[in-house]
Amino acid sequence: MNEVEAVKSLETLKKIEQALRENVGNIYADIWILGVHSGLRSSELLAITFEDISDHTLTIINGSTGKERKVWLDSTVLDVVTKRREANPEHKYLFQSDSNRSKALEKPISREAVSKAFKAVGERNSIKLKLGMHSMRRTKYHQMVKSGQSLEAIANTFGHNRRLMTEMYIRGLNSKNLDL
Repeated sequence: MNEVEAVKSLETLKKIEQALRENVGNIYADIWILGVHSGLRSSELLAITFEDISDHTLTIINGSTGKERKVWLDSTVLDVVTKRREANPEHKYLFQSDSNRSKALEKPISREAVSKAFKAVGERNSIKLKLGMHSMRRTKYHQMVKSGQSLEAIANTFGHNRRLMTEMYIRGLNSKNLDL
């Protein structure tokens, strides 16, 4: 897997969102916003259906364990959900593909398409970062660690079952000198 980077500044986060919106489409910018705000895994993010969301809560079922996890959604994420629901009332998925091949199949946008869009935007002269699907999660980790969030809060946000997993990830971020 290619190494991707966390985004460390609010200014760069906004540049990425704007570049995605202007160059590859609103769906990619909306995925970026939701991913950075929630810290969800890419598989969780792209599989979200409108039925999974109620009030301020997203319900996720872990594919391997079958355990249910509730994720609180902030107002920024809820604005994205509302906008997407109004624009696409016939869609099942929050980030549903509108390509001719998958339209009738009701499929979410592919991870490959999103990764390609993120990579292209990251290579722009104004951004110059190695971006991919995991950049959103790394960015959320970076924000939480830098703001002094507790290990437990970070573990809960990222759905880690064991504290050791969170500790290992934070050590990895520190070893890569991510200005924590």
